[in-house]
Amino acid sequence: MPKSEDGMYIAKYVKELWKNDRKDVLRKFLPEGFWRLLMLRSYRKRYPTAFVSSDSDIGTSTRIGHSCIVWRSYVGDQVTLGDYTAIGLDSCIGGEGDVTIGKYCAIAANNYIFSTNHNHRARTIFSLRIMKEARSRMLPPDCYSIPISIGNDVWLGRNVQVLAGANIPTGCVVAAGAVVTRGDYEPYTILGGVPAKPIAQRFSDNVAAELLDSKWWDKSGDEVFSEEMIDYLLSEPE
Repeated sequence: MPKSEDGMYIAKYVKELWKNDRKDVLRKFLPEGFWRLLMLRSYRKRYPTAFVSSDSDIGTSTRIGHSCIVWRSYVGDQVTLGDYTAIGLDSCIGGEGDVTIGKYCAIAANNYIFSTNHNHRARTIFSLRIMKEARSRMLPPDCYSIPISIGNDVWLGRNVQVLAGANIPTGCVVAAGAVVTRGDYEPYTILGGVPAKPIAQRFSDNVAAELLDSKWWDKSGDEVFSEEMIDYLLSEPE
């Protein structure tokens, strides 16, 4: 096993981090604008109908829908973004489990949505296998992954954390700073707190049912952005 001068074991993962950091330092000898231009061209080619800022970090198999907007964020390989969804600055969305975010969602800045977590049921929470084998992926037994599902027309306020196994139904609003864990929530619920709990319902049962039945988020863009539909959706139910 590799050891330092004082005889301490040096994890292979640490050596990989040294190597990656060296690459990052060497890359910075070239102008930042050069790399931004390369990423701009790459994202425009991969997602021709969406906007992904050139300073974002997007996985090679990330699925980003029509007219999505992603501002300077990390979006991993297992993530699917529905049409017209917007991701705010400095958000981190990923993990080894699937993360599915529906259409017309508004994700504010500094959100953390991650489908993988440390295995707290093991005798230690420390990622010994990852450190020893220099894994780039967080796999069992060090960690566990549970898919995350976020419905359509969901608003996550600033600094929200959504953890492995969370399921946020359509129409929900999550207050800034909340931590959403596994739980059963009704559509069109306002959630807040640590851990997040229902605070109120946005609408009456009749209005919520009307919106769910309409499935307006599945209509064509021409229909949704028509003046008639905009007036309807932006009006406040009595």
